[in-house]
Amino acid sequence: MFKYVLDKLIQSFATLLIVVIAIFLITRATGSPEDIYIPMDATDEMRDVYMANLGLDKPLPLQFVYFVKEALHGNLGNSYATRKPVMDSIATRFPNTVRLALSIMLVTTVLGFAFGIVSTLLRKTVWNKFFLSFFALCHSIPGFFVLMIAIDVFGVRLRVLPIAGNSGLLSYILPSCTMGLLFSTNIALVLRNSMVEIMDSEYIKLVKLKGMKEHNVILKHVLKNASIPVVGMLSMMLAMQLTGTMITETMFAWPGIGLLTYQSIINRDYAMIQGLVVIMTLIVISVNFFADILYAAIDPRIRGQV
Repeated sequence: MFKYVLDKLIQSFATLLIVVIAIFLITRATGSPEDIYIPMDATDEMRDVYMANLGLDKPLPLQFVYFVKEALHGNLGNSYATRKPVMDSIATRFPNTVRLALSIMLVTTVLGFAFGIVSTLLRKTVWNKFFLSFFALCHSIPGFFVLMIAIDVFGVRLRVLPIAGNSGLLSYILPSCTMGLLFSTNIALVLRNSMVEIMDSEYIKLVKLKGMKEHNVILKHVLKNASIPVVGMLSMMLAMQLTGTMITETMFAWPGIGLLTYQSIINRDYAMIQGLVVIMTLIVISVNFFADILYAAIDPRIRGQV
């Protein structure tokens, strides 16, 4: 197990280093923030002072070394737009993203397992085609389109739910239920296919021959093994939600890091973008790392593959 964990830690560190280098170079390839923040009539002396204050007058390698050195001490620099510390802005917005992410994942998990188990139990009935068609429909419809319809119906026409900002518990219902429903069908389909495959195995047939009812077989023997691929998908969804999906947060004007990322890109705020990407990468790597450990705990065969 130690070798397995060590191998995953090395992979995580390498991934983080590659992402940091990539985002550092990509942000600078899109243009300079001086084009936005320095007045058009500024003198050359003013430009030089501005560039020096932000450290943009130094060669790229030195800028990168300084960025990594400060990041290791928890300093991600100051925002070019607000002149406030990047970490302060992220710390202010991140709790909103976490709460929204957990509410979406709660709906996703509950509906996903419910749909998956029920569709497996009814796979030999007339309801089988209904569930498969429903899963395919939800999987194929773009998420932003469903969000637009939900906002129009429940927020604009019926006016029963808030559609902008975080003003209380009611603000979580529309984004959580809408995105949770869409994500749950992916979980349900993966769970169903995995359960059906396991139920066709020899040891499950043997259990059935002993007289155990099918729903007991599913709950006691099938569900645990079938959950392995679901854990991977849920971990990816959680990482995606914790990094603040820009579409969801922007459409609902949700004060999270997804909306902050969108605003930083528009403002060409190097420091904020770099800080956000570093934090997002750490979140994704951490979630995937713990998911890998959970894989190994559920299925010991995975540990032996290293």
